Amino acid sequence: MEIKLNKELQKKLDDFLETKDAKMEEFLEILNLNEFTFSQDEINQVEKIYKENEDLYEYAYIYIGEAYIHLIGGKWRLNTTKKDPAYGRMCIVDWAKGAIRIDPVYILKELEKTQDYNTIYNAIESTKKNIIEINNILKDIGLDF
Repeated sequence: MEIKLNKELQKKLDDFLETKDAKMEEFLEILNLNEFTFSQDEINQVEKIYKENEDLYEYAYIYIGEAYIHLIGGKWRLNTTKKDPAYGRMCIVDWAKGAIRIDPVYILKELEKTQDYNTIYNAIESTKKNIIEINNILKDIGLDF
């Protein structure tokens, strides 16, 4: 079922899709990298540079989403659920059967609260562990997907 977006949401979606890849290329240059590997070291480098310059918010936002997609799976989708705090933002969906969306804004807010590193990496690793645990429970009760 396709949802018809209002003009404002359609513009957000179009702008994001038109600029995402170019922003990732620009971020490679900012980080002085040839390609993204989404390794723990690289993720920590992104955290460090973001903490030094929060003007890189949009780059970090996209990077977090791409890291989830690369390391766990899923795809970008505009959140159109009006009662959701992430309404109107691009989120990661379909990363696990029946899973809720992942909002990079939430992870950036957590990142801004701490001086520690590994915030993004730990969030991704926690998600991976949850997927494994859920799959094991489903297998135990005979609902293996």
